[in-house]
Amino acid sequence: MAQKVSLAFVFVGSPKIILADEPTSSMDAIYQLEFVKTLEKIAKKLEIAVLFVSHDLALISNFCERILVLENGKLAEDKSVMDLLENPDSNMSKNMLEASRKILLYEDN
Repeated sequence: MAQKVSLAFVFVGSPKIILADEPTSSMDAIYQLEFVKTLEKIAKKLEIAVLFVSHDLALISNFCERILVLENGKLAEDKSVMDLLENPDSNMSKNMLEASRKILLYEDN
């Protein structure tokens, strides 16, 4: 509920960009998806860019156009979502993708 209230306050003042730093970290998967879909819908309607910071590649790959991967505070990759998912170059990207796959496999069992 706190994230939903915070989301409402974000749009006060008509921002041009929103920095969403791990906004779904304390939510379960159903609420994460609902929250991100709502954020995406409102941002598109109001023409606001969203910079979504997350470790959850499975979640953000459904909503983002590009993914920038940081490693030790430096830019390791800057690719379209599909390119990063299909052809990761950095060790950080490879590790994050592997972790996402393990989580998905675990949830399927």
